[in-house]
Amino acid sequence: MGEGDSIHTHFLLVTSTLLIAVQNAKVRILFESKEYVIMKNHVAIISSKGQVTIPKEIRRELGVSTPDKVVFSTNADGEVVLRPIRFTVTALRGIVPAIPDRDPGDFEELIREAMDEKVDEIVAEKSRP
Repeated sequence: MGEGDSIHTHFLLVTSTLLIAVQNAKVRILFESKEYVIMKNHVAIISSKGQVTIPKEIRRELGVSTPDKVVFSTNADGEVVLRPIRFTVTALRGIVPAIPDRDPGDFEELIREAMDEKVDEIVAEKSRP
């Protein structure tokens, strides 16, 4: 912990098997010897350029690092949700514009044409003295 940081813990004993602890904005419930973490808050400072460093623990939980991308979403309650962007073939669909005068269904034909061209190149190469 850095200079000036402190740990504040508040306990509320509800029953002999239930303990609720609030420690540095992390709510923990201990119930029948099992621990459940309800919420973890992390504080970050907004720079003069409007940038925020995502805390290390959050990056680790999200499985992101440089140069990954994340998306910020807001819900109806005004809460912000941060999620990693995972690229899939489905997510990439539509990023590259369609080839003019081609039916997107011609993909198999494009593959055949490319393979035929490659075969012609190899045959021409092997035919040279």
